[in-house]
Amino acid sequence: VEERLVRELIPQLSEAGDAPPNVALTAADTMSVVYTSGTTGMPKGCVASHGYYCRSGDVIGSALEVTDDDVEFSGLPLFHSGGRLVGVALPLLFGIPTHFQSQFSASTYFADAKACGATLVIAVGACAISGGPFVDNPEVHNGCGAIVPIDLFIPGCPPHPLTILDG
Repeated sequence: VEERLVRELIPQLSEAGDAPPNVALTAADTMSVVYTSGTTGMPKGCVASHGYYCRSGDVIGSALEVTDDDVEFSGLPLFHSGGRLVGVALPLLFGIPTHFQSQFSASTYFADAKACGATLVIAVGACAISGGPFVDNPEVHNGCGAIVPIDLFIPGCPPHPLTILDG
């Protein structure tokens, strides 16, 4: 169903032209409803506004010092808040290209990032830094630094905002 939807929507989007849709939105308008996992009780819907996405993308992108020359690569799915905040809002706000893995694969993650020329790699996890407990396992390549040049590692899933700012 997703592939069919994408095949139908991409041509429509590319034919829409450069003019934005004539829709009045405010920062307070709802962008999405994100459901909690329910680990401490029943899942709850958290309303996230357009302003939340814009502020988050701007704060994260500014903290990471994103430039026009950056290319993002993300393994986060779009049903994950991080996928929408960092994989969609940040690139739209900063005008940079982003590439998503169509299906997450730890064994091809870094090669895929390198193939698209990524300078910003999102959500690679703690094992990406050194191989973690899987050191010497071919799937982790003993850290992504052996494949993609890394300027900064920010741990956490998701990283705490202060950790990003400290980085």
